[in-house]
Amino acid sequence: MIVVDNEGQITHVNPAASRILRAEVGNRTLQECVQSFECFEVDQATQYTAERVPLARAMRGEHVVDESMFVRHPGRPEGMWLSMTATPVFDDNGRLAGAVALFRDVSHQREAQSRITRLNAELEQRVEARTRELQQANRELHLAQGIYADLYNFAPDMFFSIDALTGAILECNEMAVRKLGYSREELLGRLISEIVHPDSREIAKKTLAVFRQTGAIDEVEMTYQCKDGSAIAISLNTSAIRDEQGRVIASRSICRDITRRKQGEQELKANRERLQDLIDDIDAVVWERDASTLKFTFISPHVEDMLGLPKSDGPRKRSSGAGSCTPTIESSRSGIA
Repeated sequence: MIVVDNEGQITHVNPAASRILRAEVGNRTLQECVQSFECFEVDQATQYTAERVPLARAMRGEHVVDESMFVRHPGRPEGMWLSMTATPVFDDNGRLAGAVALFRDVSHQREAQSRITRLNAELEQRVEARTRELQQANRELHLAQGIYADLYNFAPDMFFSIDALTGAILECNEMAVRKLGYSREELLGRLISEIVHPDSREIAKKTLAVFRQTGAIDEVEMTYQCKDGSAIAISLNTSAIRDEQGRVIASRSICRDITRRKQGEQELKANRERLQDLIDDIDAVVWERDASTLKFTFISPHVEDMLGLPKSDGPRKRSSGAGSCTPTIESSRSGIA
């Protein structure tokens, strides 16, 4: 505590004030003390004038409460932070008789606050840097999700995720919507058995049972029925989605449209049957020999009638092996080489 009279003369300094200031200020004027001390406002750049210090303002009747100021002098070259409250003192007639200032050293608190401020600033910088990293990661994630969504939705095959317990469709891609003719909303939640063609429902039922046990299906062929009633042949490959206990809970199913391939196989089978009928009916001997061994792989039934060879001397059905040469048709007059 420091007390000054109405002339600005310091009349009392208590021991705590002397200990805090580490300077002898008794029997001096306030003006002299301000000149020997460096007093700064909270920015530590703006210096107090003699008229602006709290005691001087209290001498003019102002009440100053908990004003922070930074003070430095030869006895405290490192400086100190003071929190000061200054109050005017009046005599019995109500006239200003001086002022009293109470202050305390808050250097440790200010230092702690400064450290907190620095740490907050560092934390904000780290948060900003981390935020930028997360924003970049989110942009990359959105890009990857877009690429994945494009690959998933516009892949040439139908993709499904099927609930292993109920058989309900949990997810599907755009190709499934296009191929089957249903909207996405119509497919989600629908039982997969409802889009299986009646001719394939038994194999579909067995396939689902196998999947529940093993968690995998490889190249199982069946037929799906589109919304308009048309049928498409598919080849099914499935892997399992499992829970934390390893139980199969859903499927990742790829359904490849093999309708054209199946149609081609049917056409090839029909062509082979027509060729066999032609060979059986033609009035000539038709044979086939292996190009490397020159052994007969096929001789038509007319060999006995036209050449007198028993039917048991050669094979009666055409081989489809890769080593076969093109069938040769010759009359009995050509003989068998």
